Amino acid sequence: MVMHAIVLEEENAQVAERIAAHYPKHYRVNDTCFLVRTEDLSSNVAANLKIDGADKSAGAPGVVLKLNGARSGFADSALWEWFDE
Repeated sequence: MVMHAIVLEEENAQVAERIAAHYPKHYRVNDTCFLVRTEDLSSNVAANLKIDGADKSAGAPGVVLKLNGARSGFADSALWEWFDE
């Protein structure tokens, strides 16, 4: 599985709901940043969540980043456990 970070420009409840529906094992870092594991391409993740600009009425500004797996830093233990699932 590939890890992706979803970073929204502002909080969006509809995108958070779509993340939960498409990627139930996601990790919510905060109200504008989420992590997901999937075999989907970043462009597919963005399309699934409607943050690709295709649907201006239902979409939200943001970006999907493919993560390379390297990590370092200090964070809540739940985040580190999610990485290791």
